[in-house]
Amino acid sequence: MTARGNLIDRLLDVVSETDLDDPAEDFLAVTMSLLGLALSKLPPDEREQYLTEIEDGTLRRVVGMYPNTRQPWPSSISGDALQ
Repeated sequence: MTARGNLIDRLLDVVSETDLDDPAEDFLAVTMSLLGLALSKLPPDEREQYLTEIEDGTLRRVVGMYPNTRQPWPSSISGDALQ
């Protein structure tokens, strides 16, 4: 297994063992914070490249890889989850 695959497995283990009030919203909020932290650690040029790719649809394409996410979010998940 690759280092990335191992990290994903470990993160999923933590998520599955964590009792959340609203799993989708809680996980999304934490994920956005982790993404922001990871991006902030990159050199400015590399960070800008990732941000441009995300804005240009890379994130949407990744989300589309998962069949259950092709449906709209429930109304209970708002932009507030991203803060």
